[in-house]
Order: sequence, then structure tokens, then C-alpha cells
Amino acid sequence: AASSSQRGAGTGSDGASGVPHCPCGTCTAGLTVGAAMESAAGTVPTTVLFCRHAETDWNLMKRFQGHTDIPLNDAGGEQAQQLADELRKLRPAAVWSSPLQRARHTGAAIAAAAGVTLCVDDRLIERDLGVMQGFTSAEIRSRNPEVWAAWRSQRLFPASARVEPDEEVIERLESALFDLAAAYPGKCVVIVGHGAALRCLLMRAVGTASITVFHVGPGFCWRLVSSDDSRHLRGLRGSGIFKDADANEWGEDRTETQVLLCRHGQTAYNLLRRFQGMMDIPLNSDGQHQALTIAEALSKQRLHAVWSSPLLRAHSTGLAVAGAAGVGLQVDWRLRERNLGVMQ
Repeated sequence: AASSSQRGAGTGSDGASGVPHCPCGTCTAGLTVGAAMESAAGTVPTTVLFCRHAETDWNLMKRFQGHTDIPLNDAGGEQAQQLADELRKLRPAAVWSSPLQRARHTGAAIAAAAGVTLCVDDRLIERDLGVMQGFTSAEIRSRNPEVWAAWRSQRLFPASARVEPDEEVIERLESALFDLAAAYPGKCVVIVGHGAALRCLLMRAVGTASITVFHVGPGFCWRLVSSDDSRHLRGLRGSGIFKDADANEWGEDRTETQVLLCRHGQTAYNLLRRFQGMMDIPLNSDGQHQALTIAEALSKQRLHAVWSSPLLRAHSTGLAVAGAAGVGLQVDWRLRERNLGVMQ
């Protein structure tokens, strides 16, 4: 999963200069304007450890929390300390947290263990879950079946749900990610946030007190490294007081399909650094060889399907892969290149 937007200007950026800063006002002390701008330009990636807050009683009850400010329970306190003990080994340079107490108290434990100041950022708050807040999954299924269907399938919520739109959640989370990476280029940093908000980015659920790792940068982009790591909990999650809001009990479909996303082979325009966009440029001789090479490699993967953009450079690459795999090629217009307008 990856994102490459330029939505990093939020409450964590100076609106006049664009220089990133920590919302607590202390993290970039000593960071010169030039260094801050260079880091914003993205020369060094930053490792962001995104931790979901530790357990609350509402997690155990399968009750949607949203903006409701529920504290950690006793098990959550233990989980927070387990997180802190694990992350201390990585020497994080900063710890940022949602303002909600279940995240803030988890973050406080991590920050204390790391010897850094906890910075609270409103952009990391949980997703506003509207009419779902305060109700269990079973109650929502009964009271608002159309809302439950949207939640389960991760589709657009009806207006009556009053749920914060996915794109707004993603925009504010990315803004915080980019500001944090710009302030600490090449460092390891921690964010403590929430499950429903992170679900907007990942399109899947993670457990309480889990660790999801992002590489942020160079520039305004991020890459998912790993998700929902709970090894530091020493197997305690899922039994007794550590029982988490299991994804299956939320209606989450955990079936996985492995998708190998391949860029097409080389064209003459690639060599010329010429923007292609929707222009239908064919593969050159090297590109044809690349298509055969990738086809040979992927033939060992036992592919069940091959889909392709309709543009010739992708279509030709797809034909080679499909032929080697012994499956038909399905052309889908949704996979076409971005229309690059005047740059084409």
C-alpha cells in the first residue's frame, strides 16, 4: 500500500513558510529552516511505528468508541507497558499521540520509556463514527443494517450515518505522517492512534496495542512495511482479559488475495523521460524483453488471473505474463494510466 499526495500541510505545518513543526512546539527545536525544508523535500525516509491504543472495556464489549473518550482498563495498562518495553529498544526520537485518553495514556507509557516528551496532535484522533458510537456491533446490525453493511464492506456510508468520510481521515493522518517524517528524517518515531482511523489507510483492521510499520518519504509518500504485529504482547491478546475486538466479530472479512502489481515494460518515451499518460506508446525492444523476463518469473507463482490496462504498453506486458501463466488476459479500463493533461 502506498500514498503519494501533497496533503502534508495541516495543523502541523507553518501555513506561511511550509516548514514542518511538531504540534507541541518542541520537537523541531534546533532544526534550521533549511534543514526542515530539505527534510520536507524528502531526502531520507522515516520509520513510523503506528501503534493502536491499548485495550478498553468497550473493546471487550465490541462497542464502537469513535470520539467517546473511554479510558484504558487494567489489561490495557499492561498492554501499554508491553508496548513501551518493546519500543524502548528501538530508541524512538519522538512519540505523537491522539488526544483521546486511551491513546494518550498508551503514548505516555511509550514516551516515558523512550525518554522523550509526548506530543498530542488532534489530527491523530479516532474517526468520528457518527450513529455507531456507543453501540455494539450487534446493536448496529439490528438498528442500522445499512450502516453496518457499509462498515463491513468498507463502502461509502449513507449520509444518515454521520460518519467522518474516509478521504478526510486519510488526509489528516497523512498530514501528520508527513510532518513527523519531515521533522525527523531518517529517524524512528512512534504514533499512537486508533483502529477505525488506521483502517481507512490500510483497508483492514488491526488489534489493540499492535504495531504497524510505515516508511514515510522520500517526499510526500509512504510505504507499508508490516501491519498488526502483536508479538510483543507475548501471546496474551485473544485470551482472558486481553481478549481484543477480534476482527471476525466486527464482521471483517479476513480472506486475503495476493495481488502482484506490475508496471509495464520499457517504452521509448520512458528513455526520453517523456510523460506518456493516456498516450498509447508501444514497448520498445528492451521493453519486450522485460515483459518476457517478468512473465518467466511470474509463471512460477501459479497465477489464477491476469488483468491489464488497455494501453498498449501494459496490454503487451500483460499478454506475455498471461501466456506464460496459461490463463486468459482480462483488460480493465480502470487500470489505465492517469490522465496527465498538459504534461503528456
